[in-house]
Amino acid sequence: MQLSVFDIAVFIAFIGAVVAISMFKSRRERTSEDYFLAGRGLTWPLIGLSIIAANISTEQFVGMSGQGAGSVGLAVSNWQLAGSIGIVLIAFTLLPRFLKAGIYTMPEYLEHRYNSTARALMAVTTVVIYVAVLLSAVLYSGALTLSKVFPISLTASIWLIGSVAALYTLWGGLKAIAWADLFQGGALLIGGIVIFLLGLRACGGWEQFSTTNADRLHMVLPAGHEALPWTGVVSGMGIVILYYCGLNQFIVQRNLAARTLRDGQLGVIFAGGLWLLIPFAIVMPGIMANTLYAPDLQAAADEDNESRLAAFTRLKESPNAQELIVFKPDAEWAERYPVLADEMTQYNQKVERIAGQAGRTPTQELLAGRKPDAAFPTLIKKLVPSGLRGFMFAAIAGAVISSLASMLNSVSTILTMDIYSRLIDRDAPQKRLLLLGRITTAVVVVAACLLAPRLDNPKFGGVFNYIQQFQGYIWPGVVAAFVFGMLVPQAPSAAGVAALICGPALYAVFQRFAPGLHFLIQVALAFQLVLMIMGLITFLWPLEKPRTLPVREGVEVRTGGAARLAGGLVLAAVAVFYVVFW
Repeated sequence: MQLSVFDIAVFIAFIGAVVAISMFKSRRERTSEDYFLAGRGLTWPLIGLSIIAANISTEQFVGMSGQGAGSVGLAVSNWQLAGSIGIVLIAFTLLPRFLKAGIYTMPEYLEHRYNSTARALMAVTTVVIYVAVLLSAVLYSGALTLSKVFPISLTASIWLIGSVAALYTLWGGLKAIAWADLFQGGALLIGGIVIFLLGLRACGGWEQFSTTNADRLHMVLPAGHEALPWTGVVSGMGIVILYYCGLNQFIVQRNLAARTLRDGQLGVIFAGGLWLLIPFAIVMPGIMANTLYAPDLQAAADEDNESRLAAFTRLKESPNAQELIVFKPDAEWAERYPVLADEMTQYNQKVERIAGQAGRTPTQELLAGRKPDAAFPTLIKKLVPSGLRGFMFAAIAGAVISSLASMLNSVSTILTMDIYSRLIDRDAPQKRLLLLGRITTAVVVVAACLLAPRLDNPKFGGVFNYIQQFQGYIWPGVVAAFVFGMLVPQAPSAAGVAALICGPALYAVFQRFAPGLHFLIQVALAFQLVLMIMGLITFLWPLEKPRTLPVREGVEVRTGGAARLAGGLVLAAVAVFYVVFW
């Protein structure tokens, strides 16, 4: 795709303005509180748009749009609409508690409630999940989009995006990120709505689009649905939303940096209201891509399958014990290539017999008939006219940079404040903390860039599914530790530590021995078992005196009428959406 002079000018002007303004606004950051929490001075518009920009990156543009183009359809919007509900409720419950305590990070809260072991466990687990799952997924999805639209390889795109985001984060800390997000968050939503309108016109209008895709425009899917059954939404999604909106460092860090409780509450409610645009800006365009450009999505899958087909061609005549590989085509691929699918079935049977005799388990190679993750990039390539491409390119680049910057800043905060400052050198001077924060940022981004290319494999079921499924290792234990600790003052330190150890272990057991159970149901079951373990420990060894939390002086914790009204309006809008698209 060629960019016009106007496109290039728009892109350079947008990125240049964002960087210049954010650097100017963060030019006086001198302490760890300035760098990691923007001096605790963020106002509600900055908080709201910064949450949107941090949350909505190309893993949403690529992943959620891909789920919309795939078998899930509009129901993938449950994640954002449940988030709108959750973030409003959290604004009135958890946020006042956290602001009053004056903490830097979520692991820090666990030390005040339980002990330093609980803090260290959550800190280490969070860093691992961020690097192995979130950062690598953002890098991959952003690079996939850019490599489909512009002539640059996936690996080169990953390193380019990672380098730019690292430099951006190293300079300004959270205040620079928040000011950049003010512009990038708006560009994300505007870019998505532009794609929606262009796609709607290409589909022949809303009536034609909704009629053609009537089976995909439902928020509730059957209990037996493979990707997102309603049972999983009801049982496990609430746990996920509580973690994501209320306990997830890179989202909550904006709330902890709020100037006042009013700014914090209105900011997160504002974000919850903007999330209502996501079904239109991201999910429905994915459905449109499936309608308009199915052959292109199939061609993208065929390109990915080339190396696997080459391996099959080489092995099919003489399967052997040295290379035990079975090839598993999905239903669409088998329908498109029935002769090859039959050959694979016969070959797989031979390999499984050889593997059985050798007492080994063969490796599986999946072949997809369509690549849903290519939906949004395809729309950009096919629909966006010359003159708007520069803006879309800037919006995509801004989305990736914003999310990466936010996550890198959060990982740096945890490594610096929860691990180094707390466990290694409690008296470290501010200059050393700032230097360490920047060093850890560089190390983390390199690790994420090395991991990201591995996601270009259909076994992960799409980038959005990868993000949600693998974060299941942190959700049950962390949510249980916070919720139980808040509701049961007698819970001892051992209960919190047990939750953080047993949560990942129990989820791993379900992943290993109940792979057919949807991961949201696995999360719900693991959460309930962790609560039972915590309850037993508390029954046997209750605290004689509840632990007291620190109090930050001068913080008003009374909720105002404006926040209540705004929260009520957001909840009402969510209810209307569910009624219309049930």
